[in-house]
Amino acid sequence: MIRCSLFLLFCFLLSTCTVSYLDSGQLIPAAQEPVAMDFQLEGDLILIQAEVNGRSGTFLLDNGFSMSALDPEFARKAGVTFHDKGGLRDANNQRMEILKTIVDTVRIEGQTFVGTGFYEIETSTFFPCYPVDGIIGATIMNKINWELDFAAQRLRLSSVPFEKPGIRWAVDFIDNNSTLVKLSFRDKTVKAKIDLGSTGGIKLDTEHFRDAFSGTSVVKRMGRFSLSAAGLGGEETAYETASVLPVGYQEEEMPRGARLELRSGLKYPAYVGLEYLRNYDLVINSTAGHYILTPVAGEELPDQLRSYGLAIYQIDGTWRVILLTAGDPLLSKVQIMDEVEELDGAPMSRFPDICAYKDYLATKVDQQAPLNIVLNRTGERLELPYRPEQTMNLR
Repeated sequence: MIRCSLFLLFCFLLSTCTVSYLDSGQLIPAAQEPVAMDFQLEGDLILIQAEVNGRSGTFLLDNGFSMSALDPEFARKAGVTFHDKGGLRDANNQRMEILKTIVDTVRIEGQTFVGTGFYEIETSTFFPCYPVDGIIGATIMNKINWELDFAAQRLRLSSVPFEKPGIRWAVDFIDNNSTLVKLSFRDKTVKAKIDLGSTGGIKLDTEHFRDAFSGTSVVKRMGRFSLSAAGLGGEETAYETASVLPVGYQEEEMPRGARLELRSGLKYPAYVGLEYLRNYDLVINSTAGHYILTPVAGEELPDQLRSYGLAIYQIDGTWRVILLTAGDPLLSKVQIMDEVEELDGAPMSRFPDICAYKDYLATKVDQQAPLNIVLNRTGERLELPYRPEQTMNLR
């Protein structure tokens, strides 16, 4: 419900992985280049079609993921077996053991990748409403060049870098396959990780930027922001700037600014996600070490952040409040992890899963209609309009 968003960001951070897996794979270019194909946008996620050992499937495009991944059921159908173990730290900084292997062949519209490292991950855990068979991650994305037209939902791939007018970001690829670019916020320049698999815009590490943003008007949110294979993370606090602020590159201001989210404990000082990158036609020239961002006409961000002030998620069959906007007088009696019994006069049990609830919530937001909830702990009925979020100055 916060900012009309139900889903949480799922990200895995590489912990240990042999160099042979991270560096694995080779591109065999298509006979005629570039190749072109459609892609699908689900929220701020890019889904594409690809073949693994001749088996077609739907994959999330995510250069923020250090390798690539297959769902166990799809892997079985594609004749892929996982025989080595690796370690990852998930979004909650919990270490988990995970299986990995080398996949013989991956084809994306005639572009062929052989001997590529893949993890085994149950995608339904993280994408319950999208039929995702796996992740095309950095082990593939960093070996070829991409041109993405978000308005047309069309992309091109080539072993030869694309040329296009626009703002050219010089990027670095580091040992764990992450892509970094130097960006500036409030005259403070840091290396930001580019993460196409992140549904957010731009995130900043609070410890790096608190002084720079002291006194800035923000929306403060508290709760459990991340979900991983180990479950929900602990309670955190995040701040989002109430207004759109400039984004700088090489002492110049980018054509599009962003509302910036400040979170503690981020691995990198800053992250750039798809919500921001969609403001541009995007060229990813992996083989040349740069991105090209061409501004496109798009919807301006609203003057005010609006929401219902809380987010609800299903945990072990029970619907609970997992996020709250701080300082909202309508939510003074609500606590994190409160159980929600009713919504708009009917029991929460009428939603068979999170997908049905997401669809219902999207309709309510479109109508800007209020929500009426009943909490198990207090028995009170709360009417929550879709309203501007409470702001405060960051200290």
